[in-house]
Amino acid sequence: GTERVVREYEGALSDVVMPEALKATAKVNAAMASSGDVCVSALIDNVHSARLLRPIVEPLMDSRSNSKMRQGCSEYLVRVLRTWPPEKIERTSFHQESTKMRVDFTDAIEQSIRSCLSDGKSDTRSNAKVIFELYEGLFPARSDQLRATFNKHQLRNLEQLPPPPAKQHDRGEPAERPPPKRPPPSKGEGGGGAGGVAPRPGDEGYDEKASLRARVAELSEKLEKSQEHLSHERRRARALHKMKDEVEKRLSDEIKALKEGGAAAPAASDKGGGGGG
Repeated sequence: GTERVVREYEGALSDVVMPEALKATAKVNAAMASSGDVCVSALIDNVHSARLLRPIVEPLMDSRSNSKMRQGCSEYLVRVLRTWPPEKIERTSFHQESTKMRVDFTDAIEQSIRSCLSDGKSDTRSNAKVIFELYEGLFPARSDQLRATFNKHQLRNLEQLPPPPAKQHDRGEPAERPPPKRPPPSKGEGGGGAGGVAPRPGDEGYDEKASLRARVAELSEKLEKSQEHLSHERRRARALHKMKDEVEKRLSDEIKALKEGGAAAPAASDKGGGGGG
């Protein structure tokens, strides 16, 4: 089932797919950003791995990291806190690249909150407020200790900031972990009535593998559309590059002709002057 697939590919999903998907969410190209967002959200919901968290929280812990990446990662941290079991969050730690040390996820969350409350982007500061409120609901004692470390500026942001705006790519942060998407019911399936209703997780007749295949097919379709768009953009870029080369060559030829014409005029003048002498 899903858990076996996740265990089998956990390393690749966490160390290869997640960082690349996060980079895609920060792209200007809307199709690539949307596809990256779908991938990151699906990984957060289904892969509860410590290794998955490092590329999300490390940009938040470092105020010098890319501001757009920090904003996106702050939104994904909200999703983690809303979907992961509290005991998993409390027990998880990961290896931090910059310090070469293991860091408890709860410590990383607290450092991320402090950093994001002082961020230059208002959306990131608003997300930090949501993160703190979720963290406070999960770990009241720790959140009280964390609040005591805030400076006046951070406390003011925590108390006065408005809620964050709607997410750019409709991340659809759920109040609880969503069930996998169900495949459309085939003829004769589901409860009585025309078309029937696909069984839900836990219902008799629910097919987890079919549900997973449907989700994979949906993601594959979105990826294929993104690749088609990217291919179109690449062809356009090649055409523009070719046009640029042609213009540069034409300019070079014209400049060369002007130089040769300029050099020929003084030579003709000198020849005329010599004949007169």
